Amino acid sequence: MGKQNNPVIEAFYDFLRSFIPMKGKLQTAVHYVLNQKQELMTFLKDGRLEASNNRVERPIKTVVIGRKNYLFSKSLAGAEANAIISSVIETAKEHGLNVFKYLTYLFEYIPNVEFLMKPKLLDDFLPWTKNVQQHCIGS
Repeated sequence: MGKQNNPVIEAFYDFLRSFIPMKGKLQTAVHYVLNQKQELMTFLKDGRLEASNNRVERPIKTVVIGRKNYLFSKSLAGAEANAIISSVIETAKEHGLNVFKYLTYLFEYIPNVEFLMKPKLLDDFLPWTKNVQQHCIGS
């Protein structure tokens, strides 16, 4: 994939150089991209690398959006609860679980577990455990 993109990317950088005489924010942005060329083109050297970082940014999007929302929590406990449920949901997604099935599973079974006395029992409800995977995987 890398070598195929090389002429396109070189043409893009040639195009960017035409903006150098301009002033203002556009010039600042163009200079940033030109100064980062070596780093931005790393994916051309290794076919395993992707041209986009969308795969990495997608999971943290909810954290970024949530961070602003947490500012409006009425209490520290509310903000903490928001952060916890967001973490549970994102971890479930990362392990290929159907989030609805997983939350339903948790709400159905955890109330029957004596986890206050034995917190280690909660380990059985983590997204990567075999039983959870069997009950909650996929759509």
